[in-house]
Amino acid sequence: MNQATERWTAAVMPTVSVPVAYRVPMGAVEAIVDRVCLIGKLRVADLAERNPCFDQDSHGARAAARLASRMLQA
Repeated sequence: MNQATERWTAAVMPTVSVPVAYRVPMGAVEAIVDRVCLIGKLRVADLAERNPCFDQDSHGARAAARLASRMLQA
């Protein structure tokens, strides 16, 4: 599973410098991840497109870490 974090809403992932026409709420991302983990199909995960230069107070890093933790605990 590849999660291009630039698709997450700017409130959750303010660390991306690329404009995106359509953003996905974190709740939707978590629901998809939960479903994939529940059926046991998740083998590899990649969280990409994070730019530390734009990450105020590590907000984006924490959001990505929470999602990674959710994947590992499933």
